[in-house]
Amino acid sequence: MQNHGFKNRLKKLLLFLLMIAAASPLFLKFYRCPIRAFFGIPCPGCGMTRALFSAFTLDFEKAFYYHPLFWLVLILVPAGIVYYLLGKPYTANVRGAILGVALLFIIVYIIRLIVQFGQNEIMTLNKNSVIFKIWNTICN
Repeated sequence: MQNHGFKNRLKKLLLFLLMIAAASPLFLKFYRCPIRAFFGIPCPGCGMTRALFSAFTLDFEKAFYYHPLFWLVLILVPAGIVYYLLGKPYTANVRGAILGVALLFIIVYIIRLIVQFGQNEIMTLNKNSVIFKIWNTICN
């Protein structure tokens, strides 16, 4: 009986991964961070895609440059997949770990805003954002 649940979860996971694979060329061509597109400031995850691509090509220096927490994604995504496939319930410990990771992302984001803002292509203002356009319209 439990094996049937595993097979169902595996089928759902494979379907999800297939949909991601099918959509990834469009995602990589047209995707823009919604926070940066609207507000003009980078989000806590800005640079993560480039960091992961750099890590997959074993350029870890560049990966850290793009986003210092890329390694956490490389650990937590496979762990989450295994957790899902095994059908484990989300306990208070898991929720606490997720909250801890979110807090770590926010802390690193604030540090990056203070230290790196305007110093690299990731941590810069998007002057074509909705907020900037509204501001320019009002002020001009």
